[in-house]
Amino acid sequence: MQDKSKRRSRDGWESINLHSKSFSWATKLFNKKQGSEIAILYFLCRSLDDIADKQSEGKKQKLLNFYEMVENRDYSLDTSLTKFIEVYNYLDLDRTIVLQFVEGLIEDQEEVAVLDEEDLLNYCYKVAGTVGTLMCPLLGCKNTNAYRFAVDLGIGMQLTNIARDVMEDSLLDRRYLPGQWLNHLTAKKIRVASKKPESNDYKMIQSAIGKTLDLANQYYASGRQGFYYLPFRSKIAVSAATTIYQNIGDKIRKRKINWEQPRVFTSSTNKFFSTLPSLISGIKKSKVEPTHKNILHQHLPQCSNY
Repeated sequence: MQDKSKRRSRDGWESINLHSKSFSWATKLFNKKQGSEIAILYFLCRSLDDIADKQSEGKKQKLLNFYEMVENRDYSLDTSLTKFIEVYNYLDLDRTIVLQFVEGLIEDQEEVAVLDEEDLLNYCYKVAGTVGTLMCPLLGCKNTNAYRFAVDLGIGMQLTNIARDVMEDSLLDRRYLPGQWLNHLTAKKIRVASKKPESNDYKMIQSAIGKTLDLANQYYASGRQGFYYLPFRSKIAVSAATTIYQNIGDKIRKRKINWEQPRVFTSSTNKFFSTLPSLISGIKKSKVEPTHKNILHQHLPQCSNY
């Protein structure tokens, strides 16, 4: 049993170090137990996401199998998914939230052409807002009022991903920028526009990315209010991760949203100096419990129980 626990922890840290340099930096600020459990959760979410992104037959069926196994509590359907089911049970994750997360990955298997802001926020909730909620118990957060703010933090981070990865996503025939913001350009037309930086389509995409980053900042602001509910050390770590991620958006703006260029990265030095304010703010504790802005969830009926 102990060997399995060590293996899960090792898999988690390997996954987080390989795929998320930004989050890897912040996880070093957690205590050992929390860091291990969060790395294991990252491993689960990342592994399912990797299945979704594979260029292979049967990937949608794999996700459907996992969904059915969790929904029906029948873990014999697909033994190749046993490792992931074990992690799900080991962390005692909320069943409904996990199903919503997998639902978002399954939807990614169809043609992706987000329609409007409501469609965008629903997608971000499923693939990232859910993860924020799943992290709350692992962070030692005992007040469920925090969940609404955790959702917003996840949404902010996913919006940053979308703004950063427009070109990469178009190569996979995916368009997450709302069609209403760019005259319903297809992924193919985005690829064409990437070679014509003086074109109206290119500039329209720039504008849509700017709106996405503005929207992300609204959700980051709400997510930061939720730090009120976190224990001291968790607050510092999550604040650092938030700052690092939000800085990606700032760097996108600084290079004038030239979205066809290689994706933005944050150097170790930049991570260090950008997280110093987080370490300082972690010492401070607001005396007033925050009030969540309900308008942020007006398109998210899944959050009505939080």
